[in-house]
Amino acid sequence: LVASVRAIAADYRDHAKLFVGGVPMIAADMVSFVRSDLILFGSGILGVMLLVLAVIFRRVRWVVIPLVSCCISVTLMLALLAWLDWRMTVISSNFVAVLLIVTLAIAIHLIVRYRELHAEQPDNDRFGHVREMTRSILVPCVYTGVTTMVAFVSLIVSGLQPVIDFGWMMTIGIAVALLVAFTLVPTLILLWPHGRPLLPVSSGTPMTLYFARATDRFGRPVLWISVLCCVLVAIGVSRLEVENRFIDYFKKTTEIYQGMELLDARLGGTIPLDILLRAPDTDAPLPGLESAGAAAPVAADDPFLADFGEQETAGAGQDVLASGGTGTDPFADAGNAGAVDATATGGALAADDPFAPEDPFAADDLFADDDPFAAGGAAAADAGDSGFQPSYWFSLDGMRSIDAAHRLVDAREETGKVLSLATTFEVIRDLLGNDIGSVELALVQRSLPPDIAGLMVDPYFDAGLDEARITVRVKETSKSLRRAAFLRELRRELGELPELEPEQIRFTGMLVLYNNVLQSLFKSQILTLGAVFLAILAMFWMLFRSLSIALITLAPNLLAAGLVLGIMGLAGIPLDIMTITIAAIVVGIGVDDCIHYVYRFRREFDRDRDYLATMYRCHGSIGRALYYTTMTVVVGFSTLTLSNFTPSIYFGLLTVLAMVAAVVGALTLLPRLLIEFRPLGPER
Repeated sequence: LVASVRAIAADYRDHAKLFVGGVPMIAADMVSFVRSDLILFGSGILGVMLLVLAVIFRRVRWVVIPLVSCCISVTLMLALLAWLDWRMTVISSNFVAVLLIVTLAIAIHLIVRYRELHAEQPDNDRFGHVREMTRSILVPCVYTGVTTMVAFVSLIVSGLQPVIDFGWMMTIGIAVALLVAFTLVPTLILLWPHGRPLLPVSSGTPMTLYFARATDRFGRPVLWISVLCCVLVAIGVSRLEVENRFIDYFKKTTEIYQGMELLDARLGGTIPLDILLRAPDTDAPLPGLESAGAAAPVAADDPFLADFGEQETAGAGQDVLASGGTGTDPFADAGNAGAVDATATGGALAADDPFAPEDPFAADDLFADDDPFAAGGAAAADAGDSGFQPSYWFSLDGMRSIDAAHRLVDAREETGKVLSLATTFEVIRDLLGNDIGSVELALVQRSLPPDIAGLMVDPYFDAGLDEARITVRVKETSKSLRRAAFLRELRRELGELPELEPEQIRFTGMLVLYNNVLQSLFKSQILTLGAVFLAILAMFWMLFRSLSIALITLAPNLLAAGLVLGIMGLAGIPLDIMTITIAAIVVGIGVDDCIHYVYRFRREFDRDRDYLATMYRCHGSIGRALYYTTMTVVVGFSTLTLSNFTPSIYFGLLTVLAMVAAVVGALTLLPRLLIEFRPLGPER
């Protein structure tokens, strides 16, 4: 649809400056930007990761093996999604990038462990090294995979289908990554031809040993800095906002940004909001519009009643002037009891009128057929239609209610173009003057031609439900736009109008839909994260068989997840459908690093039962794998900052921040807590 509209607009760009905008345009362009980012930056990330791995390992095999594992995992998942017709959305498209991180981490852990075993026993056969590598890494990798799945399962309860799809895709993708890594990496290591001898692992001073020295020398400051980070996290999380502007998703040079800016500034706004007003529950007939089937009340002191000899109506709902009674009405047809207008039916007056047959304008009256008051016209038909009851909204009270609501909505800074029945009523006032009543309004409801009613009445009125609608376009570019606060305040102000009751008002439309999505996401994710951490704590307890170790292992994860969310709050980055998933990603990445480190720490501690020496050995072994994974991902995902799509930029920056926070916590806070609390028992 958008492509066809753009093709039409392209034919006229020589004559005018044209822009395409609106909600369909936003949706289409978001998908196109994500698709192009997936192709362009996916390839760029793989290329940058290749260079980083080449610098780290300096061997072709250690570059090719992890990249082949990543590519096959992603290809298998994409093939599975295509086979199941499980389509990606703007949100779930991130699963490719996250799956690359998970698969790369597993492959690097396997490679680093193999190189350690080869350095310790260079004369041992390759199959023995591969078997020991797989045996020693399998358990922690399986646990990291399961805990990461738990983190992404939290997205399933979000209530938003694209986020649920992302959770399921990542859960299945992690299982695929584990299978590919533990079958393909060992196989490729065994089948790779013999080349130059491997470089010793201990050559040079690894960067991770600097983290070990900092943790050793500045142990107390590490703890105090962690406490300070907790305070900043609390402040930042309290400032998190579940708001964003669609226009902020795109750079100023893009057509969609320029089109949305034009729509808001000069053409009445972008995002639609509908306000439905239900008629008040009442069975009383509208004043002055009693139907033919119900008698109109007659006052006892009516001064004109005596002129008719105090007679009663001939029947319920009959006009005393047309009842055929014996009153003094000189224009009544005494011979006709049906109350028919003599001038319209050729009665006595018509017969005595010498000019009636020779009206020179009768044949040339172009509007005679359209006269609603003519015999057989719409108004005449309505008068005889005993089932017609005009709507409340086409009465004086209804008109005043809609006018008051329309003015209130139009006065808001965030609103642009506002349309309702008030627009129609304004046209009626211009035509008939300000003194219009319920009779004129009822005639408008009943007698407008269908084409005119389709433009001026039908879009803003539902006769079956007796509801009126106010259509609003909200300015998406407004700096003051806060959807939740705007909707809350507008509902309160409308409910306080004397012409309306709160139960008559209902909001709907794209603005309400998107606001509800954001609010439900925020609530479900914040509440679900607590349950996720409890589940991970239980899994840590099962893995390490110690509650104290489980709590110590969980602490850096909590701090890393909170730190990312806190920095988002302090930097003013809003939570939306794209950034809300970063919490699950942080938890999954942080859990992986901590499990690998603590699992290796326990094994190394049994050698000499020296916490400090164990820390140095772990930083020189498993710490390298954590550091290599982090560096590769950080450099690769930094390329996303070149995107034209702001959510992709945020995703890249927040992923980098999550990886850095996770590895720093695993290499500083986690070993410091192990040294301080000594959960593995006393030293020898």
